[in-house]
Amino acid sequence: MFRVHLSAEDLARTRVTATWGPFAETVLSLGGLRGGSRPAPPLRPWREATQAAVDSRQAELARFLWPFPGMVVDLLTLVGAVDSFDTGAAALAARSGADLRTELGRFRDTDLGTELGLPRPARLPAWLTGLDQADPQALRMLTRVLSRSHERLIEPFWPSMLSHLTGERARMGRLLADHGVEHLFHHLHPGIRWHAPALEFADRGSWSPQPCDVHLRGRGLVVVPSVFCGRVPIPLFPLDGGAALLLVPAPPELADAPAMWNGGSMIGDPLAALLGRTRAAVLRSLEGGTTTTELARRLRITASGASQHASALRAAGLVSSRRDRNRMVHATTDLGAKLLDRIG
Repeated sequence: MFRVHLSAEDLARTRVTATWGPFAETVLSLGGLRGGSRPAPPLRPWREATQAAVDSRQAELARFLWPFPGMVVDLLTLVGAVDSFDTGAAALAARSGADLRTELGRFRDTDLGTELGLPRPARLPAWLTGLDQADPQALRMLTRVLSRSHERLIEPFWPSMLSHLTGERARMGRLLADHGVEHLFHHLHPGIRWHAPALEFADRGSWSPQPCDVHLRGRGLVVVPSVFCGRVPIPLFPLDGGAALLLVPAPPELADAPAMWNGGSMIGDPLAALLGRTRAAVLRSLEGGTTTTELARRLRITASGASQHASALRAAGLVSSRRDRNRMVHATTDLGAKLLDRIG
C-alpha cells in the first residue's frame, strides 16, 4: 500500500490542470512502446499507427524511463509544465548535474525488480553515458531521441489530445468546485481510495510490497489528467519541494479514439461536425475559464482568431466573456456545458 498524506493546507492547495504539456506526454508515451506491454483498447490504434516509426534508441529509452509498470523516471517535474516540446527540452538542458544524477540514478541499480520477480531495470543506454553528470553531448542525444519521439508519437495528435485533456480538466474542475476536494478524490480513478487524511494507491503494491507513506506537509497537489500515463495513477514529487503531481489515466473513450488518432479529423467528432474543428476545440478549451491569450497559445492560433471564435460562440449563447483588468476571460455557459456533456 502506497499512501500520500495531505494536511488541511495541502487540501486547500489542491488544483487541477489540463495537461503537463507535450513534453510530458512524449516521455509518458514511450511507456506504451515497451516490448510485451499491451496498451488499453483506446490506445491500440495509436500504437498500430506509430509502431513502425519506432527505432532501437527509442525502445532503449522506453525501457530505461519506465523501469516498472506504474513507475516513470521523473523528467516531468525536472522540466515543469510547458506549452511546447522545445521549451521542455530547453528546461531539461538547463537542469544541474546534481538534479539529473538524483533522478536518473533512482531506479538504475535497484534490486527491487529482482526481489519482486520482475526483470531488472534497464541501465542507462550507452549512448547516454554522462547524462547523470549533465554532459552536453548526452543531453543533446537525449533531446534528439525525445524530439524524434515527439514528432512521430505526439505532434500529429496533439490538438485532439489537448482538446480531450481540457475536457477532462473541466470535468474534474466541476467536481472540485461543486462538491469539494474530497469528493474529487473519491471519483478520480478506481486505483485511488481516499481515506482521510491520505490517498491510497492500492495497485502500486505490485512493486512496493511494504507499506509506504509520503507526507506532503503543505506543498500541495496538482491533479493532471494524462492520455499516456498508463493504467494506474502515478504520483511524482519534485526535487525542489514544489507541489506534488498526481498523473491520472485519461485515455479517450473507445468510441472517441478513432477521431483522436486520425490527427483531429472531424470523422467521429459530432461537435466538430456541428461547429467546425477549430470552434469545437475553442469551446472545449474554455471550460473553467480561459483568457484570450491562453486560448490562442493552447490552440496555436492568433489572439485575434481566438477572440473571433470566442465572439461567435458567445453570440450562439455557448460562451460568456468578462473583463478582468486588462484581460478578457471566456468560459462556457450552462448551454455550452450541456452541449459538451451531451456530445463533447
